Parts: sequence; structure tokens; C-alpha cells
Amino acid sequence: MEKPSYRTSKQQLWFNSVMAWLVVMILACGAVAGSAQAVSFGTIAVPALLTLIATMLGIHRHFGTKDMKIMSQSQGGP
Repeated sequence: MEKPSYRTSKQQLWFNSVMAWLVVMILACGAVAGSAQAVSFGTIAVPALLTLIATMLGIHRHFGTKDMKIMSQSQGGP
């Protein structure tokens, strides 16, 4: 039995992380430039985006290890 391939989920994880960090950086640059709109939007968006990044990494790690554990058990491993 071959190992599962997670190419699509890894691509989605990287894409979402890059886009979330891009928005965070744009908001940070806008706040440094003195944009009141960037500051007011950033107070809501930045914590939400950072939570999104952390949650996606956690879910990916948690269920990825479970998949590998199940795969090793089905192959007769420890």
C-alpha cells in the first residue's frame, strides 16, 4: 500500500497562508503610512487571519499524523 499524497492540501495550505500574510502585510504598511481605514480594518482582520493560519497548520498537522498512523497500522507496523 502506498503512502497518501497530500499535494492538493499542501498547495491549499501554502496558498491560504501566503494570502493571509499578504493581507496582514498590506494592512501593516497602510497602518504605518497613517491610513485610519487600515488601522480600523486591521483590528478585526489581523487577529482573524492569524487565527486562520494557526488553525490550518494545527488541523493539517493533527490529521496528517493520524493518517500516517493508520497507514502504518494497516501495513503491520508498530
